[in-house]
Amino acid sequence: MAFDEKFIDELKQKNNIVDVVSKYCVLKRRGSVNHWACCPLPGHSEKTPSFTVNEAGQFFKCFGCGKGGDVITFVMIMENLDYLGAIRLLAEWAGLALPDDDRDYKEIAKERSDRDKLLSLLKETALFYVRNLKRNEAAPFIDYLQKRGFDTKTVTTFGMGASIDRFELVNHLSAKGYTYEEMLKCGVCKKKERTDENGKDTSYIYDDQWGRLVVPIINNLGNVIAFGGRVLEAKPNFAKYKNTQETSLFVKNRTLYNLNNLKKLKQAQGSLSEIIMVEGYMDTISLYQAGFKNVVASMGTSLTVEQARMVKRYADTVIVSYDGDGAGQSATIRGLEIFQKEGLNVKVVTLPEGLDPDDVIKNTAQTLIKNFWTAQCHS
Repeated sequence: MAFDEKFIDELKQKNNIVDVVSKYCVLKRRGSVNHWACCPLPGHSEKTPSFTVNEAGQFFKCFGCGKGGDVITFVMIMENLDYLGAIRLLAEWAGLALPDDDRDYKEIAKERSDRDKLLSLLKETALFYVRNLKRNEAAPFIDYLQKRGFDTKTVTTFGMGASIDRFELVNHLSAKGYTYEEMLKCGVCKKKERTDENGKDTSYIYDDQWGRLVVPIINNLGNVIAFGGRVLEAKPNFAKYKNTQETSLFVKNRTLYNLNNLKKLKQAQGSLSEIIMVEGYMDTISLYQAGFKNVVASMGTSLTVEQARMVKRYADTVIVSYDGDGAGQSATIRGLEIFQKEGLNVKVVTLPEGLDPDDVIKNTAQTLIKNFWTAQCHS
């Protein structure tokens, strides 16, 4: 599809390249028009900044890897999009309708406003869960966290919380002005359809993570987009782990858990030599607390091409450490193929049968486990 110059000019004007690039790395201004950073482009790691953004000319150039271009080119590279995909994403950010979109500007603006409302609801839900941990009724959750060995700093870093009651979240969000439709739309609540003996509709909505320890799933832009929950003890017909349902904001196979902290780590260090890939939240949190902060989770054993490409944006080497059971080992083999096809260097940390990274962290003296991981990760 071809776009006229007038539309492209307006798109670029409403997507200042400095603002867009700042979503992915920390820019430091030098001079009147230039901003510098360590190159955030996939496949290029560096310790000395050679990536520059010229605000006056609205272009970027990396003198290390040689890549450069305008804001459209930058988004194409960073998000693994084709030209049309990048145009669509930038148009969404700017609240612009594409030329072939028959919606008017008011409708586009409303769509953006609705998205922001859902993100606000998700943030409020995360704060609600965090505050729950301070209540007397949260004693079982606190005991569980202590048994798992998570300290206060870690609990805070990952925004861990608790869902204590089936309906409190619904009532809280209602009091904040959010509608049932919005609660259902962003996945934090579900609806129980039912009728009484007279055929009267007695359906209700409830907290989807009720009775679970909850962790927010946060994207690379720092927005809460979903939640993962963990039961404190096994119950019949009650899944051990549970994500909120997929929504317009949360698509599981395009999401990595802890990507927000990984992004901060890369910004702080300038580059990452490797990333550790595990299956779940608790594995991630345990490794992070033990000092391995370059860790993300695929939230299950079904690694996708999209997830592999996300990893490649941050490092060229990935260390796969899935659970030691049959499913985990099978997933490791599948993951190796996907990562290698995307051009990543792949290493594998093989765990004892039946154990996961969290088990190893819990059951081994911290000094020994650090030596173990360090040796494995750099072998």
